[in-house]
Amino acid sequence: MLTRDNEGQSKEEKRDIDFENLVGNLFIAEYQVDRLRTRLADLVSGYRPQIMKNKASTHVFKHNNK
Repeated sequence: MLTRDNEGQSKEEKRDIDFENLVGNLFIAEYQVDRLRTRLADLVSGYRPQIMKNKASTHVFKHNNK
């Protein structure tokens, strides 16, 4: 026998919906962690945007103080 709450849903249906929401939130959190790890790895490993790769060298060479 199913018992109904005030909204007309059974307690089992509400529990299933809550469980689905929880699992969905966990998938979203896992995706966000993966994206942040990727961005951090790119920053640490010296990843530079394409714009920076095409610019001239930033090193300055001096000879006789010129």
